[in-house]
Amino acid sequence: MNYIQSLYCFLIQGRLKENQSVSDSPVTGNIVLSVSIILILTGVLFVLMAIVPDFRDYMEDIFDGRSGRTIGRLLVIGLLVLIYPIIHFTVGSQKNYMGIKKEFFDSPEEQREVYASKGKKLFFGSLIIFFIGMGLTFLSTLIMG
Repeated sequence: MNYIQSLYCFLIQGRLKENQSVSDSPVTGNIVLSVSIILILTGVLFVLMAIVPDFRDYMEDIFDGRSGRTIGRLLVIGLLVLIYPIIHFTVGSQKNYMGIKKEFFDSPEEQREVYASKGKKLFFGSLIIFFIGMGLTFLSTLIMG
């Protein structure tokens, strides 16, 4: 099972640990996967802004001097509108989700832990990439002014 499929297992295991029923719908997993991808892409964008001097000017030209909050909203909503349908019709389809869920429940407990651990690494790794990128951009702003 790859990292993307393991993300669904991480969410399933979280529901089981909370003694909650596991849904037959992949919507939550699709949203979490979409957010993870957006965090990674945004983190890479921040890194580019921090290390490529002209890239920040280029981004300012594209967004015509709008505030950071507006740019963030446009970026996240735009990416979500693009990424979610792709996920929904590929790895996050009902058929694929049911296959992932079946493989998870058919696996021994040790293997379930491995699957969930890989999914956890994907999710928290995307957060780390985002915060590193944001931190680099912040530091480069302080240094370069």
